[in-house]
Amino acid sequence: MKKKQKTKLFTIIGIIAVILLSGIVFIVSNNEEIPFQTYTDIILTTLDNQNIRLSEYEGKPIILQTMASWCTSCLLQAEELKKVQKIHPEAVIISVDIDTRRDTITTVNSFKEQAQANWLFTLDSLNEFVTKYNIQSLDTTIVINKKGEIILRDDKITSVNTINEVLKNE
Repeated sequence: MKKKQKTKLFTIIGIIAVILLSGIVFIVSNNEEIPFQTYTDIILTTLDNQNIRLSEYEGKPIILQTMASWCTSCLLQAEELKKVQKIHPEAVIISVDIDTRRDTITTVNSFKEQAQANWLFTLDSLNEFVTKYNIQSLDTTIVINKKGEIILRDDKITSVNTINEVLKNE
């Protein structure tokens, strides 16, 4: 093969490699859902000041919602979760307060009453949830299926339709 042809061939192969790698990086970095990643067990503090573990709910679908007592959009998410609860009463819903520097059991309990919610509310007192699940914002919703696989992660208000879609086969 001539030197010019080899150079041209290597240039084309290099360009193709860069395009493929760029596509893979784009796909990985823009994937909000984390299909089939196994959940990480954490300890949360209930409003009764008791510690619970996520592993206590193995075998059931779990919906985790981040919130803070002062967060108005979190109230909107609570409205969506009430609808989910009617459709999927078998699902364990856990609202997790992630502003533990500002919030207390009392302020979270007030939020729960204002939202007229009857599911489990907790505080991330040990900061395990924020750390292990890499939580970056309020209104993050994580859905874990019966097998313990994370089937949805959404970092904004998540509609009943979106949650229902991932839970419909659970």
